[in-house]
Amino acid sequence: MTNINHAELESIARQMCESKRGTGAWDRPRCKRTHWRRRALPLAQVAAEPQGIGKTLMRAIGWQL
Repeated sequence: MTNINHAELESIARQMCESKRGTGAWDRPRCKRTHWRRRALPLAQVAAEPQGIGKTLMRAIGWQL
């Protein structure tokens, strides 16, 4: 298992949430942040790999990492 940067995990989770629920959804009350963090964890693991291919692909689709 690779070391996951918490800031990147939060960023990915926020982007996933807001792409599904709309802009500002992350800051609304009753946002299921833990749910989005669990869903973002596999992507954060790919982004943390030494080759960097995951991070490159995420940036290619427009995600801010």
